[in-house]
Amino acid sequence: MTFRAELSAPPGSVRPGETFTAALTVRNEGRDVDVYTLTMLGLPEQWTQKELGQLAVPPGNGERIRIPVPVPRGSELKPGRLVFAVKVVSAASGHVAIPEAQIEVEAFRDLHIETDRPRVSGRFFASNLITFRNTGNTDVDLRLCAAPEDGKAPLTARLGCSELVLRPGQKARVRVLLRVVGRTTAAACGSWNIDIAAQAAEGTAGTAAFLFTRRPALMTAAACKTALALLLAALAGVAVWLSPLGGNP
Repeated sequence: MTFRAELSAPPGSVRPGETFTAALTVRNEGRDVDVYTLTMLGLPEQWTQKELGQLAVPPGNGERIRIPVPVPRGSELKPGRLVFAVKVVSAASGHVAIPEAQIEVEAFRDLHIETDRPRVSGRFFASNLITFRNTGNTDVDLRLCAAPEDGKAPLTARLGCSELVLRPGQKARVRVLLRVVGRTTAAACGSWNIDIAAQAAEGTAGTAAFLFTRRPALMTAAACKTALALLLAALAGVAVWLSPLGGNP
């Protein structure tokens, strides 16, 4: 072979969402100018150009080019060692070299939480669906909790499950049930934010919130008192009418 090719990657690791720069060196050991066709191998086409063009190298010299490689941030990219290569083809001799390099891809955690409805309402009960989606590239072990933002709100919030394990790209839907507590006829109407949180070993993995509005009860305490007073007045009127002192002589 009348040429040598070397491919290198920066030391250390690369975080998904960042770009690293590989370096390709081609040395012409022949007696004439040679042109080399360069093709990237081992990386998805959407990361970088597959066809890197051509490189002309004078005899006895070497040329070095830099190849930027953007690493996408997504759950499909597994953490760990990533091996890639560049195919170098000599126009003069037809000889082929395929130097390799490797880079370490870091793990990252990313969780997306979405409520099915931004607002729910009810007199005594209400529910909502919460979607948890693992958009990172490693498993997440979650502890879930739901509670009114106002600790004095006359509500309880209960989730369908308290723990989740999601693989990269996986999602799960969990129902949250709200219940009005206390004396239902006297409970004040109002609106309260319901906070949803997912906790991982490293800390809070994600949060979301939605609004609960309590509709008026069928009969409030004041309405009950008024109805009772009217009923007593009616009964008293009937009693007087039926007594010897009332009615027609």
